[in-house]
Amino acid sequence: MKSLKELLAEIEQNYNRNPLNWNISIGRDPHNYGNIFISNPVNVWQIKIDSLFKPNPAGVGMKLGPVEDFSDLISPSSPSFGFRPLLPSHLEDLQKSIVQEKPINSIIDEILSEKPVAPNQSEHKNFIVGPVMHSSFQGYVSDKQKDLDRKLKRNLDNLLNSQGLGRDYL
Repeated sequence: MKSLKELLAEIEQNYNRNPLNWNISIGRDPHNYGNIFISNPVNVWQIKIDSLFKPNPAGVGMKLGPVEDFSDLISPSSPSFGFRPLLPSHLEDLQKSIVQEKPINSIIDEILSEKPVAPNQSEHKNFIVGPVMHSSFQGYVSDKQKDLDRKLKRNLDNLLNSQGLGRDYL
């Protein structure tokens, strides 16, 4: 179990080593906490936060384990998550399409077709980040995941209580 800050640093370090084939899915659990599932080709992490809508949520998380044990949490049909360079030509095309009230789907598809990069290893200054998929709670993929989710909820409840926030402030 790690703090939100510690886990995000671990995930960022892994992403910067290999930014290809990442997925992020967000949603709410049955207790109305936010769940974020992050995967790369090797591992899956779960982060539980008090709110999906706060700019600085309280949260805890952990590495769940190998991706093959949690493959049902990952949407193989969605484009992979990543930082993709947003080139001046993309910005110009987006601006023209918006001004002319034309669809931007083809521009977004073009950007998403680019390979994700680690921002700290790129000469580009502008990036588009995503996609992040939203999913509704579909149940647990295993008893192991259900137990891990309970531990995360208990730890988040303890964190909120220690900060004097408790569950009622939401």
